[in-house]
Amino acid sequence: MLAGQPFERIHLDITGPHPRSRRGSVYIVTVVDAFSKWADAFPTSNRDAATVARILVEQVICRFGCPLSLLTDNAKELDGELMTEICRLLGVDKLHTTVYKASTNAAVERFHRTLNRMMGRMLENHKRDWDLMLPYVMAAYGSSRHESTDFTPNFLIFGREIHAPIDLVYGVPEGTAPNFYDAYADEMKDRFTRAYALVREHLGQAAKKAKRYYDMRVKPKQYRVGDWVYYFNLRKRPGRQDKWATKYTGPFLVIKIIGAGNVVIQRSKLAKPMTVHVDKLKPFVAVEMPRPWLDDPRSDVLVENEFVGGVEPISDEPETDEPETLAKQRLEPVRTQSPWMGQEW
Repeated sequence: MLAGQPFERIHLDITGPHPRSRRGSVYIVTVVDAFSKWADAFPTSNRDAATVARILVEQVICRFGCPLSLLTDNAKELDGELMTEICRLLGVDKLHTTVYKASTNAAVERFHRTLNRMMGRMLENHKRDWDLMLPYVMAAYGSSRHESTDFTPNFLIFGREIHAPIDLVYGVPEGTAPNFYDAYADEMKDRFTRAYALVREHLGQAAKKAKRYYDMRVKPKQYRVGDWVYYFNLRKRPGRQDKWATKYTGPFLVIKIIGAGNVVIQRSKLAKPMTVHVDKLKPFVAVEMPRPWLDDPRSDVLVENEFVGGVEPISDEPETDEPETLAKQRLEPVRTQSPWMGQEW
């Protein structure tokens, strides 16, 4: 999902629970700007909706202004009535991820992996003081060049690289100081214009690269009520070697289709049904298939869409005079006009 200017869209999430620090911090509220990749993290002792809302308003909106849109997952503290009402009052378009599809909020999820890696290297012997080290980790992150933009988040937000303690060792590059405020403002405007144009270009290239990589692995999936499937479960069990554990469990019976990406599966007739995304399923194939407990699963009337994954069912007989092997479905690229710089993504 592309963005054209800083704080056009921000991503909000919560990571944790982490080991309780000496000051009682357990969770980390994270905020990521989709354009500049600027990120910040705030330790907190709970994940209540009021706490998250206060951090968002006081630490983000009061400092950088209201974004055009806010993307979160479907957790009640992030997508509940309080957050929805705040976004309505501030004129923010509240967005939420696809249900049971965490990669929709990939910007902040990818940041979590980087944050946890950096925290792990710094907190080898001081895990009870991780909330004290968090500002230093974020300072290092803001001063690092991002692969997608080819700029540091600090430069895209402040228009300059901030002075860090390491500058005392290596020094800072010499530059000409402006004589007047007008000259400084004009210089900053030109600098931002050139930098933002390059960032939009780099983000477009990164998006095409990510799409190409995703399309190489993606396969159309379609399931119907009554199909038997395996479920990909990453739950770790104590005392078991994770690398030797079986990731797929089952078989499960598909008992309901929800929308275009989710299904309800059930292990047995008395087991509790659970809703999962189709990306975590694969067909179950056996010589003797289990007997479903549904009366006539193939004749059930589905509420929204009988097939999942956005792929229409293929009939047994081709509609045209083509060979029996039907042509692969092709997706036309989506072209959206950007309101910035008059260019197309």
